[in-house]
Amino acid sequence: MTATSGGAPPAAGEPGWFPDPWGTEKLRWWDGDAWTPHLYPPAEPTPAPATTTTTQAPAAVGPAAVAAERTAAHWARISLLWAGPLQALYDVGLAVQAGWYADHFDEMAKGHTPKLTGAAASIAPFLTYCSLGVLVAGVLFVVWMYRAAVVAKLLGLPARRSPALAACSFLIPIVNLWWPYQSACDLLPPGHPGRHVVGRWWATWLTSSLLVPVLFVTGYGPVWLRGAVAAVAAAAALTAAAAARTVVATVVDAHEAIVAAAAR
Repeated sequence: MTATSGGAPPAAGEPGWFPDPWGTEKLRWWDGDAWTPHLYPPAEPTPAPATTTTTQAPAAVGPAAVAAERTAAHWARISLLWAGPLQALYDVGLAVQAGWYADHFDEMAKGHTPKLTGAAASIAPFLTYCSLGVLVAGVLFVVWMYRAAVVAKLLGLPARRSPALAACSFLIPIVNLWWPYQSACDLLPPGHPGRHVVGRWWATWLTSSLLVPVLFVTGYGPVWLRGAVAAVAAAAALTAAAAARTVVATVVDAHEAIVAAAAR
């Protein structure tokens, strides 16, 4: 048997054995149009268990796990419908408060904690409600990501981190700037076009997150600058929420397609 060199699939009409893009350290057969389930060397037959204890077959584990993932995805996508607008409103309100804090900076620098007044005081409860709504959506999204990572692991997709660490990577300082993106990419097979969707989501979400502290700095600048930064942050929040909904749908569809193909 002759293995064709190179990791990328050949042009259509050139079937052959190529390094498995799923990272199994075997060769996978390219039929000229798509990858097939055939590996070389083939998997050795598994000996029958010596006891009569019954176990769940891998083929049965996949659909059950995907069903749980789809339920979590349903709630995550619904929560993102309110997370984006609430975050956008929070950014605008924060810009208003930033101006107030800048005006009272000297007083706070002396150790005093002045009471919010005017518009800054009026919107304070509203900003709290916005934060709670975004927090609930974030929890639902992380729950989905954990279930999706479990499914990806069951399907044999290569991952850089465990499902628990992938879900918790949002909470780890510094590394949360890129670990969640990598973990979300690992939910899809290598080379899957949906990874570009993950990139768009992460770029807009990171922009929205990093502009929040910038809003406080703009409180010391002109009003037009504070308004411009708030507008960009709000737009990024809305775009990130929409992109996140697409990511969730893309991952679930990809997992279900793999399970369906394996069942044929």
